[in-house]
Amino acid sequence: MLTPLKNVTFYTIVFCSLTIPAHPARMNKEEAYEKAEHQAQSAARGAAIISGVGLGISSAAATYGLLQLDTFDKIELTKSEGAKVITSLLTGLAVGTGSGVLTKNLVYSSAFASTLEDLLSQLPPACFSRTSSRIANIAADSLLERTFEQPSSLISHINGRFCSNWPLIKGREHLASLKQQLESCKNSLSNIAHDAAPYDEYQHLIEKCNELRPQVIVMLDSIDQMVNLVMQHPEYTQQNLAYQAHLEAERQRQLQREMLEKQQRHEREMERQRQLAQQQAQQSALAHDAYQREKDRQQTHPVIVTTPVTPAPVINIQTQPITPLVQPAQVPQTPVQTITQPAPKPVQPTASLTNTQPLANFADQECAICLEDYKAGDQLDVLSCGGKHTYHSDCINEWICSGHNTCPLCQAQNITIANQVIIS
Repeated sequence: MLTPLKNVTFYTIVFCSLTIPAHPARMNKEEAYEKAEHQAQSAARGAAIISGVGLGISSAAATYGLLQLDTFDKIELTKSEGAKVITSLLTGLAVGTGSGVLTKNLVYSSAFASTLEDLLSQLPPACFSRTSSRIANIAADSLLERTFEQPSSLISHINGRFCSNWPLIKGREHLASLKQQLESCKNSLSNIAHDAAPYDEYQHLIEKCNELRPQVIVMLDSIDQMVNLVMQHPEYTQQNLAYQAHLEAERQRQLQREMLEKQQRHEREMERQRQLAQQQAQQSALAHDAYQREKDRQQTHPVIVTTPVTPAPVINIQTQPITPLVQPAQVPQTPVQTITQPAPKPVQPTASLTNTQPLANFADQECAICLEDYKAGDQLDVLSCGGKHTYHSDCINEWICSGHNTCPLCQAQNITIANQVIIS
């Protein structure tokens, strides 16, 4: 997969910026321009080679694949295999050269601008501008800007500026921060003077660095004196103990908050696991109840549970001995007796009247044989059992014809159809 030109440009600029030293030693503006141009040209050449070779190979392969099609065989110049290879190579060379030139121009302009900007920002003039600005900001602090003739005025100023239970401690920490920044600026001035020494055009920077260095030393001495005055104050020790106690209490509160959060996460996890186990138990209970209901229904259903059928006796057939072939076989003539049993007839209703009644008049709302609810237009048979149970006429006739003479629900013997009704 070929890298887009913009990605090549981006990574080239990143590479150039990494190759620039963090603190270029003894370099002027002309040398920075030369170095930036050299690095930009190197990066542009590398990007042009990568882009040109990649796009050239891809275009050559694509051209050769197109020339292999039957459509291009009509062209006289591309019929032979050698002509196809030469055409593909020429196409790849042209595309690769064009992409290489375009990539080189794009990468060179971007890399040169980026590299030159980084180099100029690290030259002595730019470093001196940043350092002098930092020194001016530090000198504008109220503790360094004002002159305190008495220690009490310094303490009053610190108490008014750092309004807290331990203002002296806050003031000492602020003075320590200012001192650290001034030490960094002092080292930067020394480095700037060292880098600018070989060049005549930077001699004025050396003079400015020499002018700023005594000011920085004076501010450092002033900070040390103020820190000593603050630490010698009678309330400093008490405030320091209170501040340390405050820090320790804050650490303990942080530990308690972390422990509480950890405990809450543990409780949430336990609650999640408990709910999951409860859901699994409920699902298991529902599945067991459904299985038990189905099992009970199969055991009590009048159609599924039937009277066990006695298996028919095994008949042993004894064959007659084979008579000799000389004499004809004597086949015994045993008369076949056919025993026929009359099929049970449906019980005829004792009352021939068929009337129409609403479903609310019946205790049973469904047929216990087919398990279907009664609806308007169904013909029902009312049995003569004690419960006056009702069934579909077709269902009870099939039940009786299958050899049963009992009520499917109450198992009453010798049932008859007491009445036939049609649901209105």
